[in-house]
Amino acid sequence: MESMLQHLYHSVLQDKVLLLIDDEPMNLDMLAVYLKKYPVKILVAWDGKSGLDKAQRAHPDLILLDIMMPEIDGFETCRMLKTRVDTRDIPVIFMTALTDIEHKVRAFQAGAVDYITKPLQQEEVLARIVTHVRLHHLNEQLEQKVRERTNELVRTNQRLQQEISERQQAEEALRESEARFRRLAENAKDMIYRMLLPEGRYEYISPAAADLSGYMPEEWYANPELIRTIIHPDWQTYFAFQWEKLLQGDLPPEYEYQIIHKSGDIKWVNQRNVLIRDTENKPIALEGIVTDITARKQAEEEVHRLNVELEQRVHERTAELEVANNELQSFAYIVSHDLKAPLRAIAKLSQWLLEDYGSAFDAQGQDMVNLLISRVKRLDNLIDGILEYSRIGRVDSHLESIDLNQLLPEVIDSMTPPPNIQIAIASELPLILGDTTRIQQIFANLIGNAMKFMDKPRGIITISCEDAGADWRFSVVDNGPGIDPKYHDKIFQIFQTLQPRDEFESTGIGLTIVKKIVELYGGKIWVESTIGQGSTFYFTVPKKSESF
Repeated sequence: MESMLQHLYHSVLQDKVLLLIDDEPMNLDMLAVYLKKYPVKILVAWDGKSGLDKAQRAHPDLILLDIMMPEIDGFETCRMLKTRVDTRDIPVIFMTALTDIEHKVRAFQAGAVDYITKPLQQEEVLARIVTHVRLHHLNEQLEQKVRERTNELVRTNQRLQQEISERQQAEEALRESEARFRRLAENAKDMIYRMLLPEGRYEYISPAAADLSGYMPEEWYANPELIRTIIHPDWQTYFAFQWEKLLQGDLPPEYEYQIIHKSGDIKWVNQRNVLIRDTENKPIALEGIVTDITARKQAEEEVHRLNVELEQRVHERTAELEVANNELQSFAYIVSHDLKAPLRAIAKLSQWLLEDYGSAFDAQGQDMVNLLISRVKRLDNLIDGILEYSRIGRVDSHLESIDLNQLLPEVIDSMTPPPNIQIAIASELPLILGDTTRIQQIFANLIGNAMKFMDKPRGIITISCEDAGADWRFSVVDNGPGIDPKYHDKIFQIFQTLQPRDEFESTGIGLTIVKKIVELYGGKIWVESTIGQGSTFYFTVPKKSESF
C-alpha cells in the first residue's frame, strides 16, 4: 500500500512547481526537506509581497500560504492572487495555528481550497498537496475539454446558423422563383400545363387555356378527359398513338395537331413536351407549352397556294419565252439572210458604180458614193453586232480550261496595234474555265475601244489581273481621253456611243456584249475614269461559278 502511494505521489508531483510562503524559516526548511524526496520544484517566499511576485512570474501548480505574516497577511495575499488573471486559478492551501471557525471561513472566502493547521503533519501536508495538485490538473483538463467542446458547439452552431440562413435564402429564392414563374405562366399567351402520370390528371393549367380552347382552367381540372374530347377527329388516332408511347416513356419533343375550340372553330396547335421521371426512370409527369399556330398554318397554306400559282405562271411564262426564243431565232435567221443579202448587193453595186463610173462623178458625187458604201458597211456591222448579242446565253458555249497567258497575246496580235500604241501585260494571268470565243470577245472589245479612242501621240494600254478572293479581277488601263463619270453607266447600254459615228465608226454594241458575257459568267464590270486622265475598265470572273 505504501509503495502504491509513493508511486502515486511521484506521478502526480512529476515536474510540478510548489510555492511556499511563510515568514517562519523553520517551517519552510521542514517542508522543503520533506518535499525534496519527490520530483517537484520548490519555490519559497518570506512574505506576501515576494510571494505575489514569484507567483506571477513562475505560475506554480500550488501555493502553501501562511496566514500570520507581517505587512500583508495570508488572507490579503490570497485575495490579491485571486484578483489577478494569471494567478487566480492557482490552488491555495492555508497553513496556520489558528483553528477557530471564523479564520477557516475567512480563508475559504479569500479563495483557498484547503486549510492545514499547525503544527504541520508531513503526511497530511503531502496528501493534501497531492490531492489538490491532482484536482487542479483534472480541473484544467476538464476546463480544456469544456473549452474545446464549447468551441466545437460554437462552430457547430455557426454552421447550423449558416445552413439555416442559406436554407432560408434558398426557400425565399424558391418562393420568388415560383412567384416569377407563376406570373410568367399566368400572363403567357401560350397554354402552360403540368400533367401527372399515368392517371392523366392536370396539376396546373395556365389561364391561356381559356383563349386557346375556350375552356377555363377549372374545367380542365374537373375533367382530365377534356383533351381527348377537343382533339379533331382527323387527329384522334395520332393522339392515341402518342399517348401510348408517352406512357412507355417515349415522347417526341413537339408535335402539331388540330383541336376543336369550344366555339366550334378549328385551331392548329403546337405542343412542346418535357417528360419528368422519378429516380427509377419511370414517367411521373408531363410538362409542356401549347401554342396557337392557326395564323401560321393559314399563312403557310396561303404561301403554298401562291407557290402553286407562281409555278403555274412560271410554267406559262417559260412556254411563252420558248415561243419568243424560237421567234427570235427565226428573226435572227431573217436578219442574217433576208437583210444582209440586199445589203451585200447594195455594197457590191456601189463598189461597181464607183469603179466603172467614178471618172464621171465630180468630187461631191464620189463623196456621196463613198458615204453610201460606209453606211452600208456600218449597217452590216450593226446587224452582225445584234446577231452576236442575241446569241450570247442562247447558243451553247464550249467550256474549256483557258490559259490567258497564251490567249491574250494572240488576241493582241490579231488586232495589229499601230506603232504609236504600246500594249503590255503587267502580271501573270490565271487559268480560267470558259468559252474561248467569249473570252476573246471581252478582251478584244476592251482593247479595241482603248485603241480606237486613243488621243495621245504615244498610247499605253496595260492589262493585269489580281486575286480578289472568290474572283479574279481583271483591269484594262489606258491613257486615253477618259470618260465623264456621268456616262459611266450609259456606255454599257446598247447602241450608246459618246462620239459622233461619222468621226468614229462604232455600232455602240461592243461594251454591251462585254457586259452580257461577264454577267453570264457571274461576274461584274465597271469603269473608273476622269476626263483627260485615261480610263480603267474592271471586270471579275468567279474562280468557281455555276454559270460555267
